[in-house]
Amino acid sequence: MTRGRVSGLVIRSAGATAPLLAAVRKILRENAPGVPVAAARRLTEVVREETEPRRLQLRVLGAFAGLALVLAGLGLHGLLAYAVVSRRPEIGLRMALGARRGDVFTMIVGRAARLTAAGAAIGLLAGWGAARAMEAMLAGVPAADPTTFAAAVTLVGLTALSGSLLPSLEAVRVDPSEAIRAE
Repeated sequence: MTRGRVSGLVIRSAGATAPLLAAVRKILRENAPGVPVAAARRLTEVVREETEPRRLQLRVLGAFAGLALVLAGLGLHGLLAYAVVSRRPEIGLRMALGARRGDVFTMIVGRAARLTAAGAAIGLLAGWGAARAMEAMLAGVPAADPTTFAAAVTLVGLTALSGSLLPSLEAVRVDPSEAIRAE
């Protein structure tokens, strides 16, 4: 063996590791009796330990992203609920003049869809820029991965839909005579 410091030894094995480890330790004791043999570990354990800080960062990032999604859904719900309340006389008048409940529902959900589409377009551009900035953290995923962006837009769309359902259902329950009188 060469003189110097060896910090690790990697051995590839197709079979059981226990007999191989015993043989390696025997060879080391015979050829380099002063070399201490530390704990043997599988490569998967070493990789897991080395990548744990990055995985923790990504879990925290994912938690914040989930929280942001929930807050966006609540914000959209609040915005649409306020729009329904402020437009209650208008909705009542539309319904008094013959607008069907489905038309009112479509009007409110359509507004949410337009807001969501505008937000998604801005979010896609910002996400693309952020992905470029975080490219080093993305292991095995290209920065402009279309599947990831499609999943994000779908998730935001579903969040917007769920956030707009309650205000839309409230809008179709407006009693036209009460809404007009309140004005």
